[in-house]
Amino acid sequence: MQSIEEIRAALERDGFAVADDLLPRPVFEDLDARVLASWRGGIDWNTRVKGPGASRNLPLSAGDRLRPIAELLDGVDEGSGDVFTYLYHQLHADRDESGLVRGIGDVALSAWCEAIDQLVGPFDRTNFSLTAFTPGCRLARHTDHGGEGAYRLTILLYFTGEGSSEVPLLFGDREAPARIVPQPNRSVIFAPSAVTMHWIDPVPFEGQSTARLAFSGWLI
Repeated sequence: MQSIEEIRAALERDGFAVADDLLPRPVFEDLDARVLASWRGGIDWNTRVKGPGASRNLPLSAGDRLRPIAELLDGVDEGSGDVFTYLYHQLHADRDESGLVRGIGDVALSAWCEAIDQLVGPFDRTNFSLTAFTPGCRLARHTDHGGEGAYRLTILLYFTGEGSSEVPLLFGDREAPARIVPQPNRSVIFAPSAVTMHWIDPVPFEGQSTARLAFSGWLI
């Protein structure tokens, strides 16, 4: 783990900080296997979609079942300007009867504890989930910033997943963004602000059979 000075410097320079090999290998390998088994089992997972209106939770739908939803969002994305849209799969902590999401949250917060103490201090609550991005999924440009109960720190931790697509997180300028590859046991943090713009481009259907799996969420 980098020093707090290095983390602060990365946040100031890039808008985000990355820690590779965040968790000890035995801890990560155990969680990694459990995350993949959870995704493949599909218990408590749902598909989450937002067009120009409110978000909706749908029964878990992937593969060709996702094509009609993705095609509708393609049209919205092309002509909607800054409308925030997304399509991905989620296992939220509130729905996770296994406790896996909360367990990952505990070890991730422990690993980042010094940075959290220095950057955020005491926080009221968390909003954590596991997410999966498969062909058709996407996340429009947004900052995680603002509003009532605003997010104070965004945390991600990538798992091995399945398939070959890297499905990177793009961060910063639209024309020349930083490209954060979802390497297993890589964690990313940033303090949401008006300039922490990030997004995930639509995952193509052609030649793809993949699921990018990650733990993500916020300190509030």
